[in-house]
Amino acid sequence: MLTALQVQQIAAIDQANMAGMMHDIGITFSFDKRVGDIAAEMEKGVRFVLVERNESVVAYLSYVVVNEVLKVGSIQLAPLAGRYVMRALLSEAVKAAASENFDTVRSNVYADNHASIRLHEKLGFEETQRTDGVIVFATSRQRLNTALSCFGI
Repeated sequence: MLTALQVQQIAAIDQANMAGMMHDIGITFSFDKRVGDIAAEMEKGVRFVLVERNESVVAYLSYVVVNEVLKVGSIQLAPLAGRYVMRALLSEAVKAAASENFDTVRSNVYADNHASIRLHEKLGFEETQRTDGVIVFATSRQRLNTALSCFGI
């Protein structure tokens, strides 16, 4: 369960990462709405994995397990979060969901997010679909664990 402070820190990361893009398409980012959306997501069973430094959230990954698939909802990093944070988030998500029954990990990536695409490929994800500027990647739980162990995670 996230603390109120962690929820606010997640919303702040989202604001830093999304407000400009949303503004470009005519939508205003609402911090309070995002805080409420996070609470609603948790009520629906979405789980959050955090990377914290000095008691501040610097990155998070949200996920849910449905029909034996761990579906990554969002991966967000605070500006200047540091290297290797995404690998650690994926590793922690797999560990957190270890008691759940899933064989596949699926993640959506914007087609212009080249760093994320490279990371997914390095971790053994394969493109399964491409629509509307979004690439759907998937890999097996075993293959991801093997790839993560190669990185010492």
